[in-house]
Amino acid sequence: MPTSEETKKANLTKLKMVVEKIEETPDDKMLHTLIVELESLSRKQYPVTDDVIREHFGFEPTREIDSGTRKTCVYYTHNVLKDSINCGIKTVAKIRGDSVIEGVNPDYSETFKDVKLMITETSLRAPKFSGNEGLLYNE
Repeated sequence: MPTSEETKKANLTKLKMVVEKIEETPDDKMLHTLIVELESLSRKQYPVTDDVIREHFGFEPTREIDSGTRKTCVYYTHNVLKDSINCGIKTVAKIRGDSVIEGVNPDYSETFKDVKLMITETSLRAPKFSGNEGLLYNE
């Protein structure tokens, strides 16, 4: 059963909120809860608008996007999000381990920078890949 647009937008809002909370949370118990929630959110559906697809995949503004192309672009965007979330979770674990060893407060800011760049007001967007520069986003 397809996920409704309202549910997808709610998932997008919740994802943004959880990522922001993780970046400002040094508390281990709360951090664990947020990471579990983030892992759950990585499997949810999010809106990807045709305008975002046109912009990030280089289609002409007036071109109609067929359903096969749209599915491929949405699939790619969701996979990049999952990979970014998993990479961020591993980074949080490394930062947490290093901070315990060094006896300092962990700083999780910028850990989920790629995930935050993928979130717009109404849609999830995919990055462009540019050789040595890696993933790029239109700001």
